[in-house]
Amino acid sequence: MVEKLSNGEGIVKLIVCTMQRHAPNPNSCGNSGGHDIADALERHLADNCLPVPLERVACLGKCPTGPLQGSQGTVVQLYPTGKSWRGITREDVPGIIASIQRHHAKNQ
Repeated sequence: MVEKLSNGEGIVKLIVCTMQRHAPNPNSCGNSGGHDIADALERHLADNCLPVPLERVACLGKCPTGPLQGSQGTVVQLYPTGKSWRGITREDVPGIIASIQRHHAKNQ
């Protein structure tokens, strides 16, 4: 389930948290599919010819409201807009791509 955290304008890059934590608290974006989600987003960006680079980062600072609370999925953010989502799964990727497409169409 996509849970929107905030809004903004002007997409420069897409950032995906791929942090992998270990015991005693292994809950993290990387352990919740962060790498697979980043791969899927990269494929969809390329398939749709969207000129938005993707950056994998160790942490986006959303852990207290996401993985550390036991939620599944990863955190994805559009930089520098501040628009971000938590709990992203592979099923949510098309929705994020559609959001980027709408943004590009509106700003062309």
